[in-house]
Amino acid sequence: MTTLLLSILLSTASAQASTLKLTIDGVRSDQGQLLVAIFDDAESFPRVPEKAVVKKVLPAADGRVEIVIDQLKQGSYAVALHHDENGDTKMNFNFVGMPKEGFGFSGNKRIFFGPPSFKNAKFDIAGSETKCDVKMKYF
Repeated sequence: MTTLLLSILLSTASAQASTLKLTIDGVRSDQGQLLVAIFDDAESFPRVPEKAVVKKVLPAADGRVEIVIDQLKQGSYAVALHHDENGDTKMNFNFVGMPKEGFGFSGNKRIFFGPPSFKNAKFDIAGSETKCDVKMKYF
């Protein structure tokens, strides 16, 4: 009986795990690295990267970068990206406060005064595979 219950629990857990195929378009150079943070929480998106459910650091590549993230639970998520061209792991700003490095968010909404809300950047993961495209922005 215990073996059957464990088997059912494991099959249910694996059925609910999903794969995210994230495509990042418009990376302007192969300098530095891409910092990827995936959030499932509106309170921490995107300003508290320590609370992201997934954090990845990838080498930058001019043009398009694709990444596959496995074992995400079904639910709502939002992606925040930073093209850390100088490798200091910080978003660098010019003297008027505009970002000097690239950034992007799921949802690809227009950026006015700060990042989008979780509501405007969220997408749902349901089923075994979800695709998300993010366009990098540079000023």
